[in-house]
Amino acid sequence: MEQAKLFQFIAEHTLEMMIVFAADGRILYANPSAESKLKYTDRLQHYSIVDIFPKKEDIRESFNKSTEEMQMLMAYRGNKV
Repeated sequence: MEQAKLFQFIAEHTLEMMIVFAADGRILYANPSAESKLKYTDRLQHYSIVDIFPKKEDIRESFNKSTEEMQMLMAYRGNKV
């Protein structure tokens, strides 16, 4: 199985949320688990990452941390709860 198909299979079937976004915050991809858990009424690609995460500073700080450390970010669901 080629790498792209393997990644797509893993992303589509994992229980963890996966969200890929551009530098300007536009969400480029959200796996089914993310869309289900965040409970937005339409696809997450219609949103910006800052619509989901209440503080953009939290996102910037997470990029500066080592990937070996556990990171916690607060996220808003579709109903903002």
